[in-house]
Amino acid sequence: MRGTGNGAAMVALITSGALVSQALAILSMPVLSRVYTAEEIGYYSVFTAAVGLFAPTASLHYELAIPLPKSTRSAVLLMIASLATVAFIACTLWLLAFGYSLVGEQAGWFELPPIWALIPAVIALTGVSNIALFYAIRNQRHRANAAAKTVQGVSQAATQVGGAFAGLPWWGMVSGQVVGLCAGIVPLWDRATQWRQAFSGTGRLRMLALMRRHKKLPLLAAPSSLVNAAATNAPAMLIAAFHGAAAAGLYGLSVRILQLPSRFVGQSVAQVFLGRVSGARREGRLAETVFALSRTLVILSLHTFVPLAVFASSLFAVCFGPSWAESGLYSRALTPWLLAGFISIPLSVLVTVLERQREEFVLQILYLALIAAVLMVSALGSDPLLGITLLGISGGVFLAVKIGWLLGLAGCDRAAFIRMLCKEVALVLLMYGPLIVLLSAVDSALLESAIGLTWMMAAHGFNWKVRRVYVVD
Repeated sequence: MRGTGNGAAMVALITSGALVSQALAILSMPVLSRVYTAEEIGYYSVFTAAVGLFAPTASLHYELAIPLPKSTRSAVLLMIASLATVAFIACTLWLLAFGYSLVGEQAGWFELPPIWALIPAVIALTGVSNIALFYAIRNQRHRANAAAKTVQGVSQAATQVGGAFAGLPWWGMVSGQVVGLCAGIVPLWDRATQWRQAFSGTGRLRMLALMRRHKKLPLLAAPSSLVNAAATNAPAMLIAAFHGAAAAGLYGLSVRILQLPSRFVGQSVAQVFLGRVSGARREGRLAETVFALSRTLVILSLHTFVPLAVFASSLFAVCFGPSWAESGLYSRALTPWLLAGFISIPLSVLVTVLERQREEFVLQILYLALIAAVLMVSALGSDPLLGITLLGISGGVFLAVKIGWLLGLAGCDRAAFIRMLCKEVALVLLMYGPLIVLLSAVDSALLESAIGLTWMMAAHGFNWKVRRVYVVD
């Protein structure tokens, strides 16, 4: 294996690659949103949702086993098995879609657009990228990991923006995704991999034995990931089906922007918390540690999502163009759901530590059923914003129940948590009430956004420096 030096420095290096990639994707959106309509971005949102539904499990999670064996040959054989699984699933999906298009044309079913043929290809590329990533992790090629994320972000953003200026239709954004995935695989690919030697002799039998040894991955981990991916990606597809591509585009942009705090802050907190929770459990401090973290997450989320809901329409109009102000209304409607998600994501590491995956899987199925039911009910009306509002409220309530379950697993006093929550909500209303009054007198979207962002950052500064509530001991 190749050494990488200081562990903390490597974590920072990998994180920087992800940050650059995400930042470029976000920075390209103001350009894309001014070139493409909400309907066109809606088509792209549905495409990425369809890819996201199957891509995480394209190799049935055999890639997770690649870093585990001591033998390099076993790792290479698992890599070959993962690649073969990706190829099989991608081809199967392509044949199913092709058969549907042939039969559907005769039966008068919903007609698949020509771009559907690229969905299995992008799923395959995503699967190959994940496999190469885990092989790089095994060999501690962390610099390659960071470089891959950066190269992918740069290539995708450049291709999508270039396609927009070239006047390509919405599928120009799909081309950018394909280019980005291909470019991101190059730094990860280890040209020293001994494919032929690993597969020679008894290689085929050994590979089958390794697949049997790790059979829990396709039997348990993959179905759970598939349900989770369905819960994440189903809203965009259902909204497009029931309310049209334009509504899906407005929804897609609002979720993409409002999930940034969860991606950057929430996931980082989860990684740190995962490293500390096992020790806290051994020392009998699990309930205390979890309660302290939950308080910090509550305060962070309230002082982020509540003020954003106040001036979201103006912020979206300034950043993405006046036609996207309605997406800010979608953001406001989704606030309860995204706020609760910000809290539940870091706390969900308790499921792994306390080995409660079975209950988590049941919750994921119920979660998916709730989302589908809410959006199907909303289809009875003509206003997509009503469906988004119902999704925001019901999703927020469901995740609030999950948070209560997680706190109970840790042995926390849930009554004390509710008292703390009520206190923080009252403080938020006190701090942002004047902001609402002030912004009601402002007639400029730019000024309203500037005042709102300044007020929000000042509140975070107060919580950090004066209240010192963003430090978990």
